[in-house]
Amino acid sequence: CDWYLELAKSVLYDETASEAAKNAVKHTLFSTMGVIVRLVHPFMPFFSEQVWHLLPGTKGFVATTAFPKESDYPADDGTLAQVALVQEVITKSRTIRSEMELSPRTPFTVMVGNPELYTKLKAHEAALEKLAKLSIEQLVTRPPGVASMVVAGHELVIPLKGIVDFESEVARLDKVIAKVENDVKSLSRRLSNPKFSEMAPVHVVDEVRGKLVAAENRLQMI
Repeated sequence: CDWYLELAKSVLYDETASEAAKNAVKHTLFSTMGVIVRLVHPFMPFFSEQVWHLLPGTKGFVATTAFPKESDYPADDGTLAQVALVQEVITKSRTIRSEMELSPRTPFTVMVGNPELYTKLKAHEAALEKLAKLSIEQLVTRPPGVASMVVAGHELVIPLKGIVDFESEVARLDKVIAKVENDVKSLSRRLSNPKFSEMAPVHVVDEVRGKLVAAENRLQMI
């Protein structure tokens, strides 16, 4: 739901998009809302009836309208797969920004080596730019200083020159590593203390073990 609403904005608010493209998105939004209204009517009758009369193209009362059938809305596996690709690229690019403490509005160029994957993502470049400030380029030669992510079994790289000050980033990560190493040592000491293991409630010991595993994983990742 939330993904489609955001994707819809990339077309509806695009001044270069055709009226046909905008009408197609509106049709999907209105049709979907019409289905939702009919589905919730049995237990939200007043709300659903009110919304039904606000939707374009509806007739009569939602109470007397046919209940939606699954067969009326067949799934399109190809489209779902393409959307999943877009979601994965956006999600992983956000993770890279978060790890490097970069603004979500920092533009990224995503370089794709696999021709088929490049074609698929290039077709959705407008949505990727709107939702995550991403542009798509064909990877010919891997540049130095990149972040990478794996999507659909293929590596995609994001050049960081001009975006990240590498010396400052290394210094920042050194501080983070030192802090996480201290966390690992502290948690390990607690667990190696026989009194703690014997006297603390089981759920507390398990919680500390979980924190230690998380800290060790984070240290390895950094």
